Amino acid sequence: MDMEREGKLIPKDQRILRAAEYVFSKKGYRQATLDEIVKIADTGKGTVYKYYKNKETLFYTLVNGKNKEFVKALQEAYDSHDDFKGKFLAYFDVLTNFLNDNIILWSVLLLEIMSPQAGWQMRWNEETNDYDVITKFGKKPTRAEIETKRHYMEIIRSEVTLLTQIFRFGIETHYLKPVNDISRISGNIYFSFTMTIIQGFLTRENKDRAISMFLDRFLYGHIADEYK
Repeated sequence: MDMEREGKLIPKDQRILRAAEYVFSKKGYRQATLDEIVKIADTGKGTVYKYYKNKETLFYTLVNGKNKEFVKALQEAYDSHDDFKGKFLAYFDVLTNFLNDNIILWSVLLLEIMSPQAGWQMRWNEETNDYDVITKFGKKPTRAEIETKRHYMEIIRSEVTLLTQIFRFGIETHYLKPVNDISRISGNIYFSFTMTIIQGFLTRENKDRAISMFLDRFLYGHIADEYK
C-alpha cells in the first residue's frame, strides 16, 4: 500500500486510520502490529500514540467511524420504503454490501464480542436498559474489560436496533403477527445472517435470491395470514 504520493496531503490521523484499515483487514486484530501501521502510514509511533493511545483505541476508532456511515445507510434504506417487506429487503441488501466490503474488520469485531474464551459475556437487558455482565467461568472481568466490550457491543446494537425498528413497523402495520421479545429475535436474525456472509455463503452475486429466501424462512409463522 503506497501512501507516499497522496499521504502527505491528508491529516496524519486520517493517514494512520487508512494504514490501520489496510493492516487490520489483511491480518485481523491479533496479528496486526503498530509497527507495521506506523511504517505504512509513514509516521512515527509517537504520533500514533498522540492520536489513538494504543492499538485497541485505533481499532475502535476505525470500526466506529465506519459504523456511523453504515448505520446512516441503513436508516436511508429504511426511509426509502413504505412497506415492511421493502424495508426488510433493503436493510439486508445494505448489510450484505457493507459486510462484503468489510468482512475481516467485522469478523474481528464479532469475535471480540462473542468469543467464549474470556469466560464472560454481556447481554442487553430491556428492563434495565443496560448490559448484564454474565461470568460463566474464571475471574470476573475488570471495569476496563467491560468498557472495552461495551464499546464494541454498542456498535453492533446500533445495527440491530434498526432491524428491531423494522419488525415493530411490521407489527404496527399488521403485516406481522404480534410477537414477544422483538429485540432478541432481531439479534438472532442479524447474527444468523451475518454469519452466512462471513462464512462465504452469501455474496453480492447471490444476495437477491438469498435475502428473499431468508425472509421466507425466518418469518415463517410470523406473517399475518392475509399477506401469505
